[in-house]
Amino acid sequence: MQIKVLEFSTILFHYCVQGLCKFLSHRSRTRLIRLALARTHVPVKYSEGFNPRMSVIYCPPSPVGVSVDNDFFTAKCRSSFQAEDLLLERMNRFLPEGFTIKDLCMLSKAGEKDQAGREMIAVYEFHFLSDQAGIEEKVSALLQRKEILFSRKGKKEKNVRPSIHGVMARPGEKSFSIEARLSAGQETYLSPLDFLTLFFSADNVLSCVSITRKGFTFTGSERYV
Repeated sequence: MQIKVLEFSTILFHYCVQGLCKFLSHRSRTRLIRLALARTHVPVKYSEGFNPRMSVIYCPPSPVGVSVDNDFFTAKCRSSFQAEDLLLERMNRFLPEGFTIKDLCMLSKAGEKDQAGREMIAVYEFHFLSDQAGIEEKVSALLQRKEILFSRKGKKEKNVRPSIHGVMARPGEKSFSIEARLSAGQETYLSPLDFLTLFFSADNVLSCVSITRKGFTFTGSERYV
């Protein structure tokens, strides 16, 4: 099966980053993606001028140390290219273990317009080894608050409640996990690390053994990008 790509069509790629690769910076990840595209001869459109650049747009960066299950990037392509499965296999050969391109598809013009102007939301899962009694009540109390003031060192205090779109607790016998939907837009971005310090005491922050970004969605939608 060949993917028929019209001139300047947008191709959506999904990828995951696990293991030691989660400690790569966003800049290092984007460099690896560009190298994989170039080495597999994907016909990506380049900008004009003395320093041409690939026409590639990346999703918002994740903090170093956070695994990602369904991050994405888009690339403007000029013409048709090889079968999808073969392309993914070739691209993954040029990526380190733990960094995997999962799938790709053509993004329709209607899909691009539908996403325009809507706020992007990142879905995170926090896993804790310690037990937390009353975690569901604590989540409920947080969501009922209309204002949550937060400030970083040297920064002005601001209300971050509008950046929290949903929190769900999953208690277990000796551990628990929390799913949080946090704003990923440039103006309303809330880091998962800031969410941890905001929501939990210092002891519980230290007991968080893993953070995974499950994917992105938009306001008014439950489906991942």
